[in-house]
Amino acid sequence: MFGPILLGAGIGKVTAVNNTKTFTITQLPFVLSLFQVGYAFNVTQNEFLYSPIQGKALGSLSLSGTTYTFTFKEGTVCATDDEIHIQVWPYPLGYDVNQNNQLFSLQNPGYDHSTDSEEILNGTPYELTASFADVGPEIDVDTFSHLILWPTIDIGTSVTTQFRLLHKHTSAGAEEYREIYLGSPSSNLTIINLNDYQLGTDADQLFKIRIPVLGTKYVQIQAKDSANGDGQIDALYITKGWGG
Repeated sequence: MFGPILLGAGIGKVTAVNNTKTFTITQLPFVLSLFQVGYAFNVTQNEFLYSPIQGKALGSLSLSGTTYTFTFKEGTVCATDDEIHIQVWPYPLGYDVNQNNQLFSLQNPGYDHSTDSEEILNGTPYELTASFADVGPEIDVDTFSHLILWPTIDIGTSVTTQFRLLHKHTSAGAEEYREIYLGSPSSNLTIINLNDYQLGTDADQLFKIRIPVLGTKYVQIQAKDSANGDGQIDALYITKGWGG
């Protein structure tokens, strides 16, 4: 309802109050204010009760429960059986009259675009070896901006534990892309450096890694140590989110 509509002619019920300059409206599907009334016309008496063009002023509008009461200033009084038509201009759907704002509803807010934690090792610890190997399955990160890893490390005799994140544009694709960081530009040249993550302390620990994945479709996690010790990843939880 964005254009003018006619009450008493299919929408709303308009009832004249006998021997008064008052009529009531019920059964409206929207909230009405005085400023929305275009005109009020008594069809039976062929008279404008309110019309800016005719110079007739509307006195007041009040609401009690679901009943609106109009009292106009000029013209003859109403009779019980008078047929009254009122033109009104409903506000656009979602319009906040008090704030003078058009409201909107965000269907996919950032706080709602996140996942609960998921343990991708399914209770089976991953034993570290001297070479990078897959830890858990490939992870679908499409439409998310970051992936967070929550590993539990049982270091044992392992040293220099490292994590590697491989980014993919196709599920199970043979092309796996390393993470990078960029060096400081020098002589109009920026160096691309491949990036892994290494524990600074060889000890049992819990930690969190936040991985940017905006634009990435899938991620494969890998890990290794430098001595092929007996250390292991006891658990690896992941969460995915947007923004921040």
